Amino acid sequence: WLCGTGLELCLKTLPAAAPLCALDRDFGKLGLNSADSRMLEQLPGVGEKLAARIIELRSRLNGFTGIDQLRQVRGLQNRTYDRIKDLVFVD
Repeated sequence: WLCGTGLELCLKTLPAAAPLCALDRDFGKLGLNSADSRMLEQLPGVGEKLAARIIELRSRLNGFTGIDQLRQVRGLQNRTYDRIKDLVFVD
């Protein structure tokens, strides 16, 4: 859903239980502080375990304040960070 064009396409393909606040309506980016694991897994290079680690770090930090904090996620490679940093925002 992140690769689609336009809000309509994005909203049609979001998981049914996904909170709409996790998707920035202007840019189609994923909100790091409101996305659940299923939504995070839609990011390139992010699987079940990495999504769980992102959520774990988010909990420890009481929410992300900057995208660069993703670099603190254990197992998140620089290549993966470079692929997803422009697909997310801090909400």
